[in-house]
Amino acid sequence: MNTPKDLSSYVRVLKLASTPSWDEFSKVSTIAGIGILLVGFIGFAIFAIMTFVPGALMSSVYAVKTTASQERTVADMIISREEPDIHAALAPDSLTSYVMVEADGPAAIERALEDIPHARNLVPGESSITEVEHFLSPKPDVEGIAEGDIVELIAGPFKGEKAQVQRIDEGKDQVTVELYEATVPIPVTVRGDQIRVLDSEER
Repeated sequence: MNTPKDLSSYVRVLKLASTPSWDEFSKVSTIAGIGILLVGFIGFAIFAIMTFVPGALMSSVYAVKTTASQERTVADMIISREEPDIHAALAPDSLTSYVMVEADGPAAIERALEDIPHARNLVPGESSITEVEHFLSPKPDVEGIAEGDIVELIAGPFKGEKAQVQRIDEGKDQVTVELYEATVPIPVTVRGDQIRVLDSEER
C-alpha cells in the first residue's frame, strides 16, 4: 500500500467535488424521500395483510382419516418422513379417527402417507389455522362440572367413592368435594381429571 499516493488521490477527488446546486439537491432529496415512503408502504401492507387477513400468509390444514385409536401413531409417522412442505401434524384427543396436518399443499401429504399403516386417505378440501385453533388449546378438566354435582372419584386413595362438589378452582384445574360416606364431612381437593360426573341413574 502506497500511503502518500493514496492520500494524493483522495485530495484530488475532494478538489473535484463541488457543492450541489439547489436544483440537484432537490432532485436527490425527492428521490430519497420517494424511496423511504415506498419501503414504508410495503412494510405497512405486509403488516396489514398479516393482521387483518388471518391465514393469508400461512399454510393450510388438511385432515387425514386414520384407523381408530391410531391417530397419534399416524401423526408421529407423518412427521418422521421429514417432508419439507409439511410443518406439523396434530392428533387431538377430541377428534377420533382423524389427524390434522399443516402443509403447503396436499401433494406433500400424499407422498408422506405412502406405506404408513393405519392412514386411510386424505380428506378432500383444506382449512385455515384459525378454523382448527380450538384444538390447540386443551379444555380444562373441570369444564362441565358445577357445584353441587354428584361425582365419582376415579383415581387416588378415594377411588370408587362418591362425593358432592363443593368448590371449583378453574385456575388450578382442581375440585373440592365432600365424600358421601365419611363419618365427618372432610373436604378433599382433587384434580379435575380424577373425577367423573354421575348421571341420575348412577346416583
